Amino acid sequence: MKKLKTKVLGTIFTILTGSMIIILILYNSTDYMREKQTIEDNLTSMEKNPGEKDKTPPKKDLEEEPPEKKDLEEEKPRFMDVTIYTVVIEDKEIKQIISHTKEDSIPDEIQKEAKIIVEKETTKTTHIGNLYFEKYSYQYDGNNKIIIIDNKKTNQKLKGTFILSILILILFEITVYGISILISKWIIKPVEDSF
Repeated sequence: MKKLKTKVLGTIFTILTGSMIIILILYNSTDYMREKQTIEDNLTSMEKNPGEKDKTPPKKDLEEEPPEKKDLEEEKPRFMDVTIYTVVIEDKEIKQIISHTKEDSIPDEIQKEAKIIVEKETTKTTHIGNLYFEKYSYQYDGNNKIIIIDNKKTNQKLKGTFILSILILILFEITVYGISILISKWIIKPVEDSF
């Protein structure tokens, strides 16, 4: 009887635990892929030279705004929700670093990272790496421009989600163990009565 009870308890516990682990893995994977796609989109959107205006013709609306208002809107600086820098290079030397964030200060780490990229990379390349640990993602055109994204916020968000998932799993395991004991007793009761 004890063996049967243990088997039933183990089966219920394994099924519920396995289901929860799969759900948490899918959630974390989806979150990771979403963050990676956001970084890819930001790198792609920054491919043009900073300050260069979009050359696609504007859509014609039925009611056009006065030209003064359009000009003012085009000249507004574009601030991103992530920290992005454009590094202008000439003859393998850094000429200028442009910050696309609200903060005007440029950390020394960006200059060091840009030097490492120029020395390491020889062709056009995009590097995103592991978003849990990689400090920077970048796109290098192989010639005169590097776009660097600071991954600090992304690292923190993904690690926070992972830690939260572990805590949820631990709480779920405790709850499932209690429920599994109750269910196994309920399932075994008719067998005990028949004996």
